[in-house]
Amino acid sequence: MKFVMKEDLLYKIFHDHLDKQGQDQSQNDGTASDQDVVQAPKNARQPAPELCHTKFTKDVLVRSVSATYFNHLKSHGHIPFEMVKVVLDDLEQEVTEMYLKKTYGHFNLKSYLRQPKPKRK
Repeated sequence: MKFVMKEDLLYKIFHDHLDKQGQDQSQNDGTASDQDVVQAPKNARQPAPELCHTKFTKDVLVRSVSATYFNHLKSHGHIPFEMVKVVLDDLEQEVTEMYLKKTYGHFNLKSYLRQPKPKRK
């Protein structure tokens, strides 16, 4: 019997967020616009009000991906209230590690997004 592993949903969400921001970055000249604002789902952990209209950065990416995946987990099962913070912290650590591995060799997220993408076969 063959075991076929599906792609991890967290990894897919991470790449979707990166691709979306990469497309937005290529459309503008690097200035902030409404497309640069990342809105987390309503029931996810929200950033401070003064941070809601910031440019897309590592922290915004990590929180956005974590919130999206956390909402997926909540929709498919029950997470006890006592474990919510633990799960969110673990997700943020996991996404941060994915970010560091993906952007290795670049100074920041902006320089990573500006690199030419390899053509897929």
